[in-house]
Amino acid sequence: MAAALSLSDQLPYPACPKCGASEYRKAGKNSHNKQQMLRCRKCGRSWTLDVSVDLSVVDKGLQSLRISGEDLIPDEVVCKRCKSPNIRLAGWFRTKSGNNRRARCIDCKKYFPAPELNDIETLEVRHKDQKKLEPDICPKCEGRQIGSGGRNSNGQALAHCKTCSTRWVLHPTAKEPLPPLTCPSCAQKEEFVKGGVENGSQRYRCQKCLTTFLPDGKWIQKCPDCGSGRYRNRGFSTSKNNLPYYKCIACSRHYSQRSRPKIENNPHVLDARSLGVDLGHYQSYKISFSHIRPSWLRDAILQYTKLKLGQGQWKFQTAKSNVSAVAVFGEYLEEHYSGILCHELTRKIFVEVMTSDWWITWCDSTKKRFLGTLSDLYEAIEKYHWGEVSGDRLVFQEDYPRSSKIKARNIPESVMDQIIAKC
Repeated sequence: MAAALSLSDQLPYPACPKCGASEYRKAGKNSHNKQQMLRCRKCGRSWTLDVSVDLSVVDKGLQSLRISGEDLIPDEVVCKRCKSPNIRLAGWFRTKSGNNRRARCIDCKKYFPAPELNDIETLEVRHKDQKKLEPDICPKCEGRQIGSGGRNSNGQALAHCKTCSTRWVLHPTAKEPLPPLTCPSCAQKEEFVKGGVENGSQRYRCQKCLTTFLPDGKWIQKCPDCGSGRYRNRGFSTSKNNLPYYKCIACSRHYSQRSRPKIENNPHVLDARSLGVDLGHYQSYKISFSHIRPSWLRDAILQYTKLKLGQGQWKFQTAKSNVSAVAVFGEYLEEHYSGILCHELTRKIFVEVMTSDWWITWCDSTKKRFLGTLSDLYEAIEKYHWGEVSGDRLVFQEDYPRSSKIKARNIPESVMDQIIAKC
């Protein structure tokens, strides 16, 4: 078994200014003077190469670090495809049983596994079998200033080298078993995953109902609006206390441990999240009906909006636009017919509305939307007994503005000839 010679035994330069080792790799160009930079493989120090140094010396040193294997690979190892003995080492590939060598044929460019070459030593120490790693020695720089590196996403313990900041798995095959758990929401006892740490206690998440909880039965801060325990981590709040920030999966509310409910107890304010409405890219989720007068019109449009949003026939922005149009209609009634009731609204009054000044300022699309909303609202009041109606039909088909179509007119040939002549 051959071993790789250190570059310091072959070339006097370059050497790391920190540890003096001559085992290095290229690390790009300096952003100030565009000079070649090197990085020490032992201590991780980066430095700029001296201008007087020939780059061919650096490349020769790098080539000596890369053991191609032409003198180390046995003759009986040949390419799996073309049976050529001209092969080189090409790194490692990972399997469940461990790491094995990979070879590359120079003739047919074929990569293939070669576990019989595992005993050949190179400087690629990061590809060593993780089962043989010692927890007190860094596999990259062989430093002994080792600390705890936490755990990875699979729950495996990590070691952290304080010299070169390398992290590696201490026990790759050992998995820490979860304690006996019971989901406080769905009561299942099998499928759980570990989350972060909350106030010094490990938290878990149920894989079936996505509820996050603590093992002692205490719930993490639930959503202050809908009370759901299903959430995602969203970093930390920008306040001085720097508390963890969450996003509720049920209602998309962002909250921390000190957040208060945003849903008001005002019966004339509609929260679209309680109806399961998709808000899209809109940040608002409330529609206020408090400003609508008279009161019978306010109560009717509130019930009608709940019905349309609950059935999925309206989008959130459509509901806000229709409520705004009905609010303007209520202002006209309060100004000219103060105290009018629902059964007193007749076709004659509605004709006066369509000839008023504010009606002329609306565009045709707004008029169509308002007429359609008011016609359906008037029918819903009678159908669901939200109030007494006069029995008159308010909106007719001829009330809807017609779409103006511009007819194309041909330009006379004489005029076209004059235009072409001037051009």
